[in-house]
This record gives sequence, structure tokens and C-alpha cells, in this order.
Amino acid sequence: MAAILKIPDSTKVRKNGPARLNLIGETFHESRVLNREARIARLEERLQEIAKVKAERAATRATKDANTKATKAAKKQVQREKEEAEKPVLQWLKDNNYALQGAKTITKAHMLAALNDKKDHITDLVRNGGDKISKSTTLKEMVRLFKKYDVCV
Repeated sequence: MAAILKIPDSTKVRKNGPARLNLIGETFHESRVLNREARIARLEERLQEIAKVKAERAATRATKDANTKATKAAKKQVQREKEEAEKPVLQWLKDNNYALQGAKTITKAHMLAALNDKKDHITDLVRNGGDKISKSTTLKEMVRLFKKYDVCV
């Protein structure tokens, strides 16, 4: 039937695509032709290339890990500095029951509770100093103003 329709015989058609390679990256035809010394040299060369790539990856990974650790340490240091700067204000908030005793950081709710409770006193202090404070003032700015005008005394 194939001969009548002039379809090429599938047993004689070559596969398209790259030749299959063995473990050391040579075609099976080359592996039959090359002598033993040439194959050993090629294998050693391939192993050196693999070792070089692995060493480069390990070095890259090590530098990334070092950079990540340094970045994390810097972030922790910034966080510690921020906590130290906010410590007196946070303690004042805890002492006056605006923040829970277990609180580690100041939140906007803590500051707004203090501002609402002692609104007249705090706004007078801040306005006499030439600054403004309101509910829309940022948390960082509120902490700075509380420290600047000794609200926490």
C-alpha cells in the first residue's frame, strides 16, 4: 500500500534532531571511533568543566548568603535603633495605660489614645513650640514631637 501511494518506507527514514549523546557528551559513533586515551582525556576535560561550574555556583551562593546575612543584620540594627529611640515614649504609654505592658512597639492606636485623652495639654505644648499635631500626623512624627516637647514626663 505504501509503495502504491509513494510514501517513503518508515524503516529507512532518518530521525530529525540532534544525535543522542552518552554520559560524557560524545555521540555513540564517536565513542566507537575514538581510542581509549582520547576518550579518557575528553572525560577528564568534561569533569573539570563540571567542577569549575560547581565551584562558580558555590562561590555565587556564598556571596549571596553573605549579602543576605549582612542585609538582615543591618535591618535588625535599624530596628534596634528605632526601638531605643521610641523606648521612653513607649514606657510612658505603658505607665499611663495607653499601651499594654507586653507591647514591644508603638502603634498609631496607642498614640491616638494618648492624644485624645490629653489633647489640650499635648496640643498646647506642641503649638507653643511652633509645630502642629493632629490625628493625621504620622506615627514617626508623633513620637518625635512627644520626645521634643517632653510630653512623656
